[in-house]
Amino acid sequence: MTDTTDAVIVNDEMIDPVTGEIINQKDLAERLLAEAKEHEGVRKFVCEALI
Repeated sequence: MTDTTDAVIVNDEMIDPVTGEIINQKDLAERLLAEAKEHEGVRKFVCEALI
């Protein structure tokens, strides 16, 4: 996954500082949402296991 920590924004487009490519913000948001949902599931499973 693209690390956007040092991304540069030009004309409302996020530019990868390493490759110079435009980062597709919609795809990035969808991947981050999927990861968040996955982590939530793991967290819920661990909490239930501890009870």
